Amino acid sequence: FFFSCLLQMIMWGQVYELSGFGMASAVLAHFMLNLSSFLISFDWRIRAVEMAIDLAVILALAYVIKRKKVGALS
Repeated sequence: FFFSCLLQMIMWGQVYELSGFGMASAVLAHFMLNLSSFLISFDWRIRAVEMAIDLAVILALAYVIKRKKVGALS
């Protein structure tokens, strides 16, 4: 549970940084994830898949943010 929360915290921070919509984008994304927890029952296998997806999204967002910052310097 701790690692899932940690990955989500990083992901929401990157969504906030990248979106340009401020806090509303991170809040909306977090709301949608919480809403999905009502639809999908808790299982450790599902949590492991969720954490893998979160990590992939974090890496993709970090890459986009890095390219965006490098483009701004040029």
